[in-house]
Amino acid sequence: MKVLGFLVSSSCSLSIGVLLVCLVSPVFPSQGDALSQNERSVRKDGSTIAIRDYTLIPDVTEPSSPEASDWWRRVRKAGNDLYKKSDEKSKRTFYLLLYEGQQNGYRIPLRDGPPHVLVSRQVTYIEVARRNKIHGTVELSVEYRADASIGEIQVKKGLGWGLDEDAVQAARNCVFLPAVRDGAFVNHVGEVKFAIELGTTNAKKK
Repeated sequence: MKVLGFLVSSSCSLSIGVLLVCLVSPVFPSQGDALSQNERSVRKDGSTIAIRDYTLIPDVTEPSSPEASDWWRRVRKAGNDLYKKSDEKSKRTFYLLLYEGQQNGYRIPLRDGPPHVLVSRQVTYIEVARRNKIHGTVELSVEYRADASIGEIQVKKGLGWGLDEDAVQAARNCVFLPAVRDGAFVNHVGEVKFAIELGTTNAKKK
């Protein structure tokens, strides 16, 4: 697996009177056990509000060796830290731990499940779209690869005005835990939605 250090930007430049809400669908649902914890993150940066519902990476759910269990708990901590920090040090730690697991041939000690998005970038509300009051939802089909990279992305529902392309770039820059099947990371195709809505705000133009 190639160890990657993604630089995820979350900056947006918006004018007064425009509210951008990026709704990233949680890709990893609760696995139905007491170890899964659902949380909501609401972040405001000027005139941008990002809302995310997510499930923390669960602890070991399947039998594993002591070494694999210890490794997984370090992966879990690093991944859950990314929810709160999204800094480059946390990303590097996370990717290096995935690489360590691959090099040691560790079995993933979880039940089967889809990808777990940890960091996602917002979509920029482009000026021409603002002037024309374009709003709605961009829906994407995204291939989450077993090596923690993003593969093919298809626009299932677009808005035009450059928003579709920006949504694709945002999805491509996400950081995620790959899907799990039979104790191994596997490729998975999931859906991501970016909702852009008009609203009001007292934020000043940046």
